[in-house]
Amino acid sequence: MSSSNRTAVPCEAAIYRNDHPVGPMRLPIKEQASFVEEFNRLYRRAGIVIERFERSAASCNPNKKG
Repeated sequence: MSSSNRTAVPCEAAIYRNDHPVGPMRLPIKEQASFVEEFNRLYRRAGIVIERFERSAASCNPNKKG
C-alpha cells in the first residue's frame, strides 16, 4: 500500500449533483472563490456545483453544509 505525500487536512467544499452531495473536495490553495465561481458557471447546467464550507465548520462530510 502506498501513502500520499500530502498532509491530511479537512476539505473546504463539497460537490453536489442535482442537489445531492456526491463527495468532498479540496480547493486550490490560491483564488478559491474565483475557482468555485468559474466551476459553477461552467457546470451548473449539468447539475453539478461546488459549495464551500465555512472555515469553522470544515469537515469532510458533504451532508453538513456550512
